[in-house]
Amino acid sequence: MKAEDIASIAKWAKETDLEEIVYKNGKESFSFCEVWREERNFNFISSMANINSPCVGIFRRSLPGRTLNISEGDEVKKGEVLGYVEVLGEHREITSPYNAVVAKVCLKDGDCADFGVPLFFVEKK
Repeated sequence: MKAEDIASIAKWAKETDLEEIVYKNGKESFSFCEVWREERNFNFISSMANINSPCVGIFRRSLPGRTLNISEGDEVKKGEVLGYVEVLGEHREITSPYNAVVAKVCLKDGDCADFGVPLFFVEKK
């Protein structure tokens, strides 16, 4: 297939409401995917939220000598402690800003937490 043919197919596809075309013929193939079209005014709505690290440090699931086992699927209340970021021996609390269900715990205990990196994903209730 010639480049001009692909260009004319791509132009035609943009003029339609098609979002994806896949063409295969023997060894020849191509795919065209319209990932985002602003004119569609697509609004993504989700109750999912990320809780990010407020600083650079070591992610801790609980304080030394204590057990805090927040796991995926757990319901948490606004203000409840989810974990900690340890910085120079001090532990900064990571609290839930919402009544939510924990969808994902992003780091393991002892992992490095960079500023702004998601620590948890929660589904707001």
